[in-house]
Amino acid sequence: MSDLNKSLEADMSCWDQLTKTDPADTFAADFPPHRRTGSPGDRATDQWLVGELNSLGLSPTVPEYPFNQPNIRSSWIEVGTERIPAVPMYDTADMQVDFSARAGEDLLILPCAPQNQHPSTKAVLKARSQGHVKAIIAMSSAETVAPGLALVNSESFKTPVHLPVLQVSSENSHMLRSALEKQAPIRCHLHIEREQTVATNVEVRIAGEKPDAAPWIVMTPKSSWWTSTAERIGGIVVWLALARTFSQRPPQHPVVFTANSGHELSHLGMEHFLKTNTGWVAGAAGWLHLGANFAARGGRAHLQASAQADLDVLVTALAENGIHDCTHTPIGKRPLGEARNVHDQAGRYISIVGSNEWFHHPDDRHPKSVDTEQTVRFVRAFVDLARALI
Repeated sequence: MSDLNKSLEADMSCWDQLTKTDPADTFAADFPPHRRTGSPGDRATDQWLVGELNSLGLSPTVPEYPFNQPNIRSSWIEVGTERIPAVPMYDTADMQVDFSARAGEDLLILPCAPQNQHPSTKAVLKARSQGHVKAIIAMSSAETVAPGLALVNSESFKTPVHLPVLQVSSENSHMLRSALEKQAPIRCHLHIEREQTVATNVEVRIAGEKPDAAPWIVMTPKSSWWTSTAERIGGIVVWLALARTFSQRPPQHPVVFTANSGHELSHLGMEHFLKTNTGWVAGAAGWLHLGANFAARGGRAHLQASAQADLDVLVTALAENGIHDCTHTPIGKRPLGEARNVHDQAGRYISIVGSNEWFHHPDDRHPKSVDTEQTVRFVRAFVDLARALI
């Protein structure tokens, strides 16, 4: 095993153990640990990243921003005598409800994929916006991910919705379909309250040999619904590899690294970064977005860029390191992930995301879901790319 392989395995193993649950959180006791924005797992991630950057002789900061944190006191549905834990969509408004409704009448039961662009998810969100029912039960779709509970990102987090959508595992699909066929009553219970607190990003700046040159921004999300190792670790290890590279051999341009929380909540952390660095979208030399899932076992990389020339440079760097057969977003089309925040302000970006069988799923854990050998190739490719561009 190469030194790089050993280093990545250590990073992946450490990441996988960072998730924590607050012992006082009775709702969380029904589910696996997580690193949602502002959670103990998110804070532990901050500490680990800061420690890694400090070990390079760098001086990271952990900027805070206001965060209206959802505290879920209790959430479940009851079919007959069977009580099923449920996770509400996190853009749900404060509420305390407990009622019974007949499946198919005042209560919809719909399949729901974790990808916001998926037709089933769009159907759930459309039904929620129409507001013709008392609640919606969103069954995780086993068509797009492994069986279990795969959650949906909350794109309306800043404008909370008053109709509850309760997300449940696809493993309950037989019971719920039977209830739907019989139009049986289902009890729905939800108690959610928002609390004003703060969330964090992790940032560090490395001076370039041309200090007056426009900076490059290297960005990756750090928060997620669960442990999310394959979803997040590709971006994290490439982010760290570039920080390690440039701490030893300064780049031409200044480089600002930002690892953002709030990914699953309308990109709150990225929005804060842009607000506190006005003018950087257009004024930066470029943005390198290290998005979700490209480290996943059995996944496929998807490339995005604001210009064909930059897409070609990325394709070449990947191919020279043995990575082929990537898909890509057409130039000019709005990209996925935080790259869209740069796209919306007409900035220059190069971006990678990917597919993942365990997307937004509790079983996205190391080593099960991660392709270490492929991740090594991605690290080498992005180091080559960064040295050429930055």
